[in-house]
Amino acid sequence: MRHMPEVEGVKAAPQPVHSRIPRWFKILSVLAVCLALLAIGIALKVGRQVNEVEVRSADGSVVRLERYEFRSDTVRYHQAEKPLAQAVWNALPKDTKKKVGRPGVSVFITPSFPNEPVLSAAFSAYDASGKRQDDAGTRLVVLDNRGQVFDGILNSMGSSGVFEAVAFPRRGRKLTLRLMDGEKPMAEFRIPNPCPGPHPVWKPQPVPILVTNGPLEVSLEKFTADVAGQRTRCTFRVRESGVDTSAYLPVRFEISDATGNHWRSVLERPVQATNGWFTATLFGALWPEEKAWKMRVEFKTADNDSLNQNARIVEFLAKPEQLNATRQ
Repeated sequence: MRHMPEVEGVKAAPQPVHSRIPRWFKILSVLAVCLALLAIGIALKVGRQVNEVEVRSADGSVVRLERYEFRSDTVRYHQAEKPLAQAVWNALPKDTKKKVGRPGVSVFITPSFPNEPVLSAAFSAYDASGKRQDDAGTRLVVLDNRGQVFDGILNSMGSSGVFEAVAFPRRGRKLTLRLMDGEKPMAEFRIPNPCPGPHPVWKPQPVPILVTNGPLEVSLEKFTADVAGQRTRCTFRVRESGVDTSAYLPVRFEISDATGNHWRSVLERPVQATNGWFTATLFGALWPEEKAWKMRVEFKTADNDSLNQNARIVEFLAKPEQLNATRQ
């Protein structure tokens, strides 16, 4: 080793000391730095999610709108059971992701009719300690900024906090997504109306309305929407070749409006039939602002052993009488 000579009044410069750092220590150090950066990124990401769209109750529990879509194709929602685990999975290399299953549950929303978009939303709920709850609501109610509301009553999807709005008022600028827990509102979130129009306006026919299909004559005698009870009711008179008959029953209902709503309405109970008069009660009350609704009704023979099982379809364009129209 070469040494520097000493000169009077000048001290020789100290020689560098070379130490050998173990390879395993270097690897651990790099991993520690990466994990620290990952933790910071996760914290920032989770923090943004928490502060984006959420409602905090007085007891400290939190309900969060994770995402909503209005699309005519199949939508996949992935509900992570633990946000931290999901964030770690997102940071994994692609090859590792293929080997390690994605944490959480996937829910798919598929429109009932081709090329007709459907509104859906995903929610999550947490208790005061931050623990994620298994259930986030039981159904979704949609209101607009013009005071119109539709509550389909039934749990449309509702799997892992993902809900489908089968219908909603579309003529306003804003919507309110009201997440329900039974009959109790859990939280409300305001979003822009994804299809505000302009929309056409249909002109209704006055009730009663008589429609024929071959020898079958169907008259819509009464049409009401009960907002307080969240039901729509319709009464038909059915005749065959001019004679009242109970041989045909209304078995399927499709409802649509001029703004693009279109859904298969569900009967609350079996149709009540008396000497050719039928009363059907459907879940959900049609809102009053819409001028007319198209109701497509499929009738089939009541006798399952009958050789004539061909469906007979009739359509009505009418506006229901509003009953108890004060609830929102």
